[in-house]
Amino acid sequence: MKKFLIIVTMLLASIGILEAQTSCTAPTGLTAKNHSPEWRNAKLEWNALSTGSTTNFQYTQATPYVFRQGSDFTAVIRIPVDSLVRFTGKALTAVNINPYLLDQCVYSIRVWQGGSVNYANPEASSPGTMVVDQRVESTLTPRADNAVLLSTPVTVDPNQELWIGIRCQFVENSGFVMRFDTGGCINGQSNLLLNGQGVWSLKSNCSWYIRGIFSNVSDIVSYNVYRNNTLITNTSANAYVDILSADGTYNYDVKALYANGCESPAISATVTMNDDDIITTLPYTQNFDGITGSTAATVAGHVMPAGWNYAV
Repeated sequence: MKKFLIIVTMLLASIGILEAQTSCTAPTGLTAKNHSPEWRNAKLEWNALSTGSTTNFQYTQATPYVFRQGSDFTAVIRIPVDSLVRFTGKALTAVNINPYLLDQCVYSIRVWQGGSVNYANPEASSPGTMVVDQRVESTLTPRADNAVLLSTPVTVDPNQELWIGIRCQFVENSGFVMRFDTGGCINGQSNLLLNGQGVWSLKSNCSWYIRGIFSNVSDIVSYNVYRNNTLITNTSANAYVDILSADGTYNYDVKALYANGCESPAISATVTMNDDDIITTLPYTQNFDGITGSTAATVAGHVMPAGWNYAV
């Protein structure tokens, strides 16, 4: 029995070593500094990693139209297996949304794997298993493509269809929110519609403005930014401005997040915020007569650097 336990322990230890050695490339060159004009803004910058190639799949034409229906609906495109096979080895990492109005509804990204469409009886269509239902929290630009990163990338299974949808839950039931084209419609692929009661239909002469963005599984998707070991944001940019509320020393870590779910080792930087030299009471008056600035001077508790003439 002891021999068996030793073997199991060694096996588990070897597995742990393999897991520890599995890593992905970290970004480099992180800097953190006070960001003018707000002294308590910490500006972080780092060197961007190459994202490799990405492949887009979309049904869009040139002439946009707008759509609304009820208080809750999901516009969906369907990628069948024969079209999905070229994305083998890739993952759906982002979805482009092109909203018409922003203040009319709350948007969500929805993704399903598997299923099939019923052309004769669309209500009987089945999208398979929902693998993403992600509320869009980022700021969107109306009437423009907005790439929304998926919190959990979806690895392509070439044996299962992929359905990608934009859900709209109305706040104001008076505006048009979803864009589509009347040209280039592929029935059962570019024009699926799910209402708030869970009933499917096919919208005639419709190609939704929805685009899936696929990346190599090893591609970097975004960066996680941590302040004092707490995740504060995820961004696809290689810079971030952190708005702080108090003095102190802040430690930052940035990690690359890859499409296969791997989070890289961290790069780190530290910045110290001190507002002793900030004038916070207005109006501010101070007599600088007789202070020449050949050496550093202190006026009303504020350090004035050498080389300046403060006389008035």
